[in-house]
Amino acid sequence: MITISVIICTYNREKYIANAIKSILHQNLNYKILELIIVDNNSNDKTPDIVKKIIKSNPEFQMKLIFEKKQGLGFARNRGLKESKGEYITYLDDDAWADGNWIKYIQKCIDSISPKPLVIGGKILPQYVGNKPNWFKDEYESFDLGDKGRYLIKGESFSGSNMVFRKDVLYKYHGFSTDVGMKGDIISVGEETLVFERIWMENAYSKTMYYCPKLLIYHFIPNAKLSVKYRLYRSYISGQALYERNINIKLLFKLRLLLKYLSVLLIFTIISPFRLIISKYPERWLVDSFTPVFYSIGFLLRTIGSKGYMIRIYDKD
Repeated sequence: MITISVIICTYNREKYIANAIKSILHQNLNYKILELIIVDNNSNDKTPDIVKKIIKSNPEFQMKLIFEKKQGLGFARNRGLKESKGEYITYLDDDAWADGNWIKYIQKCIDSISPKPLVIGGKILPQYVGNKPNWFKDEYESFDLGDKGRYLIKGESFSGSNMVFRKDVLYKYHGFSTDVGMKGDIISVGEETLVFERIWMENAYSKTMYYCPKLLIYHFIPNAKLSVKYRLYRSYISGQALYERNINIKLLFKLRLLLKYLSVLLIFTIISPFRLIISKYPERWLVDSFTPVFYSIGFLLRTIGSKGYMIRIYDKD
């Protein structure tokens, strides 16, 4: 009986997809409880061919390739959910790989944590493709809530490449947003954030999400993400995504958000020159000081109808 469905949504990842899949094939567990679903979201490189070859070479493993024509990570994740058979659904990015005991600890959490959580998540650690600049902090591209397991508090959530949902929970909260999130090589964020926000709205004071530090995922970080420009633009589109996630809330709450981010914009603009004095690296100062500024600008511009600029990530590393 399948307990856990692992879903890898992919788009043009011929360099990394085999690594992601093999990390699941090499898990330390009984494979009868596991299935692997790869959702190809209109790749135009060799990604589908690589996946088919791996499937053919591993007939004993419950693994299949699905094609989702609607472009966007939200569509791909929802399609994987629809095709799954497991009681629990977990997602792995196509440029990441799982520790050999990842599924083992997921199963252990499912069996032993009480009260049983609706969602389980763990650490994501960066693996740099090139040389990491001295100014770049690992925390920019990692997810780490410490070395002790605990339930999350209201407002906290997990990162998209290391999250495990009870299947009925994803259906109850309408799956992943298709209005925000990656679409092909166009950067966007937040398709999973709305799921967590919906869960918290109904379970504000409940033990619903559990963090397990032994659930380890490693994530490739290309050189394209190691620039000030990328960090600030990502903050900008995160602000725009915040507006999209709250587009249907009441006017009063919209005004509160508007005032909040106007205040953030003002405060950080005033204090950022003083932070430069104590900063060792100008690039780090720019990222740390102006991330909240660009986030606020993204949100504020979206409130007046601006959708801003699109940025594409090309993997040249």
